[in-house]
Amino acid sequence: MTVLALTGGVGGAKLALGLAKLLQPEELAFVVNTGDDFEHLGLHISPDVDTLVYTLAGLANPAASWGRDNETWRCMETLEQLGGETWFRLGDRDLGLHLHRRSLLQQGLSLTATTACSVGATPRRAASPPPAAPPGGSCGSRTAAPPRARRPLRAGVHVLRGFGGCAPEKTRRVLRGVHDAMAGEPSAS
Repeated sequence: MTVLALTGGVGGAKLALGLAKLLQPEELAFVVNTGDDFEHLGLHISPDVDTLVYTLAGLANPAASWGRDNETWRCMETLEQLGGETWFRLGDRDLGLHLHRRSLLQQGLSLTATTACSVGATPRRAASPPPAAPPGGSCGSRTAAPPRARRPLRAGVHVLRGFGGCAPEKTRRVLRGVHDAMAGEPSAS
């Protein structure tokens, strides 16, 4: 029997970690939300996928509830000094994951395949070594964690003020905060 869990955000990652402690990797699979995915600095950002990967690997930052623990920010500091976009902060080691993902996506791999590579290749803090990559140089995964879609599928939020129009949910939350007045989908009438 395989248990399939639908996950997203920090809560979903914590649930996944609990399930992973109870079940063997071959008994458990996750479908991860990609509604908050977006492009930033030329990189495909999958916040919920990354939170799950880091949590299962024992690398998540417990204080911030996102990103990696013991992260450094030199790249972002340099980008800020140069006047670049720093509204969404990526730590130095987090950037490594995103650069690797971009490389795999540019090689034609799907987001599902790149996520499997991330899960299998992310170093673990646990006493046991990470799973070995299968022969041929491809990456492997102990626990399946495919995104919910093979192609970009992003959520948007209509805001009454601030952005104006439809803004990606993650962008709206980070740039304007959660206090913006929000509206539902425009009515057909």
